[in-house]
Amino acid sequence: MLANPVRVQRRSYRGSDDPIRQAQIAELNRVAGILEDYLNKQIKERKEEHQKYLYSRIAAGRQ
Repeated sequence: MLANPVRVQRRSYRGSDDPIRQAQIAELNRVAGILEDYLNKQIKERKEEHQKYLYSRIAAGRQ
């Protein structure tokens, strides 16, 4: 069972100075932060014990 607040795992890159790979990891971490913020906000607003979150609704809520 998930606990509140939800934490989305971040990635790190310790390889060579590959700017493309660094940008990919930075983008993944940025999206993880957005997802984490969205889910925690929804959990706080809704008090139901069981909640479902679909990727399509998360994407629609971000626009």
